[in-house]
Amino acid sequence: MSKIAWVADTGRLADTDFAAVATARTMLSVIAPANKVLTAVSFEVSFEQGAGADLALQVELCACTQATAGTSSAVTPAQLRGKGATVGASAAKIFTAEPTTITVLKTKFCHPFGGPYLFEHPLGREVDSEVADAVLLRCKWPTGATRRAGALNIEFEEG
Repeated sequence: MSKIAWVADTGRLADTDFAAVATARTMLSVIAPANKVLTAVSFEVSFEQGAGADLALQVELCACTQATAGTSSAVTPAQLRGKGATVGASAAKIFTAEPTTITVLKTKFCHPFGGPYLFEHPLGREVDSEVADAVLLRCKWPTGATRRAGALNIEFEEG
């Protein structure tokens, strides 16, 4: 029997939501509840438009202890499968102050002209959080890049 699954989705992000700085910016975070771990099953990156000359967006899948939570806007996770459950995790998007104690787990480069990009973790090799910790996506456009509007999501299970 599969676990109950949820998705945290940013919705449409304007090109100006992506930082025009040389450091990565947290764009989406899912925080495990105090009594459960969170399993990140997949994450997706998509763009509204792109051109062949565009530079690729750097996307980092990270773990975060939430030592400092950062400043962001709330996201309500939506249930994808399973019945009769209430999500325990919380989610947030577009951080204007970064959370602290972040560990980069994976880095991907996504070209705006070639998306959407779906990164699924093989069964048994998903990314797990610690209790009350977060899994997040950070993004960075290279210097001189044309930023593009887009969207991000993280599919996760609680257990």
